[in-house]
Parts: sequence; structure tokens; C-alpha cells
Amino acid sequence: MTKRELSVLVEKHVSDTLDAGLSWYPPQRRPEGAAFLVMNEADDIYHQLAKKAKRVVPEGFHASWSPDGTKLVYSCGIHGFSGVEIIDLKSGKTRLLTVPGFDPEWSPDGKYVAFVRSRKPLLLADVTTEYGAKVTPYAQREVWIIKANGTEEPRFLAKGHSPCWSIDSKRIF
Repeated sequence: MTKRELSVLVEKHVSDTLDAGLSWYPPQRRPEGAAFLVMNEADDIYHQLAKKAKRVVPEGFHASWSPDGTKLVYSCGIHGFSGVEIIDLKSGKTRLLTVPGFDPEWSPDGKYVAFVRSRKPLLLADVTTEYGAKVTPYAQREVWIIKANGTEEPRFLAKGHSPCWSIDSKRIF
């Protein structure tokens, strides 16, 4: 594991623990020193963010707002093994839209979600490794589209990555 991968796991542990209303360290005193620097920084960042916002999902990345601002579509899971999920911010209910998928973008008219899928075959070794698959090269990525209400199967659009909608929702770049 690289130093960065370890730092991400440590930061997530601190954030998850604090989000559960618990302390990540014993009540006697907060640990100090270089070995605890990442944890202390994660604690500080969590408390700064908690003053301004609330955490809506524990496992997710690359979120996109619905045009009416009531929902978020995001990648759920871990990099390399993720799906596209929608959360209704008022009710807190989540709905899995499609698997596999990542980097979703909501259309401005609210009817569709564009997202990315990998053309890389999923190997058993990828699933059984502890830290997930390696990031798929851009050349092996595809842009797909699905109705935001989930009433249709996803459709392939083109090879590519990082979908971005035109303002009129008629084109994806």
C-alpha cells in the first residue's frame, strides 16, 4: 500500500468515526506527533466541514446535483468497482440506478444521467484483491446514458470519459 492509500484510509476512518458520534482516540488525550498528523488533520477538516454542511452518504464520490436541487447522483462503492446511485436529500432514501458505472452527470432537464463504464474485463483477481482494481485507462472508458428514473436499460453512446451536457440537454461532450 502506498503512503497516499494509507492516508486516505486513515482519513476515512477518522471521518466515519466522528460521523458516528464517537471519538477516534482515547478520552484521556488527543495523540500527538508525526505518526498521528494525518488523523489530527482529518479531525480538524471534519469539524470545519461539519459547521457548514452535513454528510449525506458514507461511500461515494463524484456527485452531481439534480436540476431542482433535491437529489444527488453519485458513484457508490470504491474506485474500480462502483455503480451509480441517487439519493433523495429530503427523505434520505437511496436508489441504485445502474452497475457498473462511475462519474455520473445529471442532464440539465433532469431526465437523464450520463456516466462512464470501463471496457476492461473484470477478472476474479481484481475482485479478490484487498484494495480493488487499478484505475482504468481513458482509452478503455465509454460514455453511457440512462433515464434518471431508472425505467430504461443504459445505452452506450461513445468511447470516452468525463461526460458534460450542453445547456439544452441535447448533446453530451
